[in-house]
Amino acid sequence: METATLAGAAVGVAPGDDRFSTEPDLRERDFGEYELKSHDLYEQVWAGDAQSTAWAAPGGGESVADVSRRAAAVFARLETRHKGRNILLVAHGDTLSIATATALGAGLGDHRSFAQETGELRRLVA
Repeated sequence: METATLAGAAVGVAPGDDRFSTEPDLRERDFGEYELKSHDLYEQVWAGDAQSTAWAAPGGGESVADVSRRAAAVFARLETRHKGRNILLVAHGDTLSIATATALGAGLGDHRSFAQETGELRRLVA
């Protein structure tokens, strides 16, 4: 929310404005038992993603396919509510890379090719 608030301020939109909304389906990917542990474990998750989009980290983690379904639902809702308008989305890295692959119809197992740097803005036309 802090990042979204800062990004919104840059374009004149603030929490409480009817143009500022939260999308629970854009939440961070659940990494199961790898959550809050070494960032080195992400490499294992991404290797699993490349092998199968149904693979999920042990302990209830989400697969790439799970996150893609969430992202597709967000896109459908936003397109219905804001057809033809520009929308600024703010989310965590894996959610954004998977959402980008989903929007572009790219292979979900290769979602890391759409990874973004922290704070990076990227235009997505889908």
